[in-house]
Amino acid sequence: MFPNVSWLLVGVLLDPLIVFLSISLVIAVSQHVKTSKSAQSVAMILILPIIGSLISQASGVLLFGIQFAVLLATVLAVIDVVLFLFIAKRFNREEYILNI
Repeated sequence: MFPNVSWLLVGVLLDPLIVFLSISLVIAVSQHVKTSKSAQSVAMILILPIIGSLISQASGVLLFGIQFAVLLATVLAVIDVVLFLFIAKRFNREEYILNI
């Protein structure tokens, strides 16, 4: 039956967490590189394995259980919060604007 509980967990919990992580990585890296395109490239390299596993889960090739999906969502939520707090403390708007 489509969609099942595991698929819904991926769509409702994991996808927003991964999007937030990706945007946070782009912001974190953008202060240290020359262009926004290179910041996106670095962030994509870091996030690509997670996106690949989610596509595999959604297509049915790789099936994690509900417990694993909830555990992964919890770990991603903790990473997102820690990364957000780190970026909020270190982000310098003036330096970022000067690099543009």
